[in-house]
Amino acid sequence: MSNLETLHSIKQPLDMAKIFLEIALTGNGAVRRENGTLMSRDEILAEAFQYLDEAHTYLQEVIEEVEYEQNPLL
Repeated sequence: MSNLETLHSIKQPLDMAKIFLEIALTGNGAVRRENGTLMSRDEILAEAFQYLDEAHTYLQEVIEEVEYEQNPLL
């Protein structure tokens, strides 16, 4: 995976988290589930944090991979 692809893979869940946080914190907008029902504010916040966790985990994996490439003896 190229550096640009890697950055896009990290950015996508961050973008989603930002959108969900803006909706939850401002009250402007709504999020619908697949079945068409609206998510509560707490559910929207939980979803935002799941996206943040996804980005954090992926970023940590990338950092570990780069560290290993720079010093495989670690």
